Amino acid sequence: LSSAALEAARLRAVRSLAGTFRTHCAALGVKRSCAFFENWLWSVRGEGTAASVVPALPLPEAASQAQLALARRLEHCGLSEQAARAACEALASRASALARGLDAAAAE
Repeated sequence: LSSAALEAARLRAVRSLAGTFRTHCAALGVKRSCAFFENWLWSVRGEGTAASVVPALPLPEAASQAQLALARRLEHCGLSEQAARAACEALASRASALARGLDAAAAE
């Protein structure tokens, strides 16, 4: 893929992950979901790498501080602990799938 096409693919992947976030984290409310997504995304990015280049899609680990903070926030908004954990797992799974797709596209 060209540089522009790869950048466009990264943007689509982040938008897709944002959609997953809105779906699984709806308890946060529509008005606040974008801010919470951005905060979560940058927190996971900061935890995930010591590299000078930050990946478009981070791969959150289950016990990461960002995942734990999001789960606590979801519980505070009314989700059960199990539902909050499931939402975080769904985000991690989706991020992983999207990252694999970007890796495959970049290899072409």
